[in-house]
Amino acid sequence: MPDTKGNAAEFGHAGSGANRSVFPKARVVALAECGTHVFLAAQVGGWAVGEKTLAKGLYGRLRPDELLTADRNFYSFEACDLATRSGAALLWRAPTQLELPVVKVLSDGTYLSALINPAIRDARRRAAILAAAAQITDTQGEGEELDPTEAHLVRVVEYDVADRAGNTHRRVDRGAVHHPGPGRGPR
Repeated sequence: MPDTKGNAAEFGHAGSGANRSVFPKARVVALAECGTHVFLAAQVGGWAVGEKTLAKGLYGRLRPDELLTADRNFYSFEACDLATRSGAALLWRAPTQLELPVVKVLSDGTYLSALINPAIRDARRRAAILAAAAQITDTQGEGEELDPTEAHLVRVVEYDVADRAGNTHRRVDRGAVHHPGPGRGPR
């Protein structure tokens, strides 16, 4: 971007002192189509604005026929909740420290879990896990829905991580999948 006073004031510079960037820097977070890499929507902010902050403005732009894939640094319960409200399917790489209690193990080795708002503690947290378990076994659709401000039912996939040379590391990553399709969540 051109080095103008207006751009510097609006977007700022990366680094400081002798390490300060020569030109002002903008930060861009975008929704892009995977095959063509075409931007469907984007948020642009100053260099000091974080990616998570910019991404919040994009979740409402998702459509029900889309799949959002996101890396672990974008995860927060609030972000997941905003994206879920769009009706889009989500595949989110889960942060290592995220607690994903096993509610039901599935035959393919994945499991269903309750993604619980971190503000929910103790008895209410246990109640949310029990509500998720009840929702899974409720085949008639007569039970109580999970309160989306407290929890979301997700399918968790654990997988080994391979480097670019194909060497598998001992670390296991997890992806949380939410699909709001027919029925009331992943089965």
